[in-house]
Amino acid sequence: MLKKIEEVIYGKYNKDDVLWVFLSSFDKNNNMLTSQGALEPSKPLAVLLPLLYKSLEGDSDFVAIDIVHDIIEHKDKDSFLSLDMAKHGLFLLSWDKSGVILPDTAGIDSSKTALAAIKKKYAIDGKVRLFSFTTDRIVVS
Repeated sequence: MLKKIEEVIYGKYNKDDVLWVFLSSFDKNNNMLTSQGALEPSKPLAVLLPLLYKSLEGDSDFVAIDIVHDIIEHKDKDSFLSLDMAKHGLFLLSWDKSGVILPDTAGIDSSKTALAAIKKKYAIDGKVRLFSFTTDRIVVS
């Protein structure tokens, strides 16, 4: 499957590009098995994709690759409240932890729900920096 992923991704992006990227594996019932990503990567796609793919767990039926675009920092908490979570992901960064929700995540219908889910899953509290982003999602089976 890695060869298929590389073929599709390198058809759209240069293997030397250094991009934020996530790989998520799913079963035949569309249940996410695992997700791995690189925010602020220092390695090109040619190095990063095999590393992320190797870290995926389980026997997946397909893999979704999210290439991140349009990163916006929201300094005013209210500025992210109207985001369409089908099109936007959220990234939280505290002084010692970070967490992310990708666009169109099952069960996430609002930015408030996304924020609460990130804080709970990654045990983030206190002051945070909040970023939204869009992705180019590519599915390979």
